[in-house]
Amino acid sequence: MKINPTTTPAVPHAHNSPAKAARELLKSRPDLANQPFGQIVSKLARGEEIAAPESTTTDTPPPAPPQIEVLAPEVTPTDTPPPAPAQIVDVLV
Repeated sequence: MKINPTTTPAVPHAHNSPAKAARELLKSRPDLANQPFGQIVSKLARGEEIAAPESTTTDTPPPAPPQIEVLAPEVTPTDTPPPAPAQIVDVLV
């Protein structure tokens, strides 16, 4: 088989995968870190523009968690005090 010397071999084109492009984009745009990585890759693969994420911060702080009141066990007074413990006396004979 004879090869025609006038033809040039095919040069593979530089292909930047969408995942690689997404990683590079995340390095330069930390504001995208909260978006799912797959969503960014999909948008890049379709040629869509990656917009800045909508801000979820508010001017008012989040409400404080509800306070839980711990109640002591209910103590009821008794009419008679409990009996005193018996005393042991040692007697040597």
